[in-house]
Amino acid sequence: MQNKARLYAAVLLSSLQKASGSELEKRAKRFRDLLKKRGDLKLAANILQEFKKLWRERKGKIAEVQSAKPLLRSQAAVFRKKLQKQGFIFENKVDESAIGGVAVLLGNEYFVDNTVKGKLRKIGSMIS
Repeated sequence: MQNKARLYAAVLLSSLQKASGSELEKRAKRFRDLLKKRGDLKLAANILQEFKKLWRERKGKIAEVQSAKPLLRSQAAVFRKKLQKQGFIFENKVDESAIGGVAVLLGNEYFVDNTVKGKLRKIGSMIS
């Protein structure tokens, strides 16, 4: 289902990139009508989420560093420098539910999840 939402998001992005200001609203309405006609309107939230990711990725691959608190400037600078060398655009996201630690996502995949939340999730999966 996620792949379908990503495909729709890619089509929407392609359609909107070359549209002028007055044309944007018309294309968005036509896209909504297409979803409704195909019975996929229930995917709208997922499509918009995927669209947001694709929109950010237009300038390059995104590396998201998640932490429970904002990174210090020096920490952010180290992450930014190392990730830019690898061709990624650095973004820092604060996720208080992480409790502590840091997670690094390269694109849509976890590269490192060293958060307390991630460790608890891992322990929980071993128990069940």
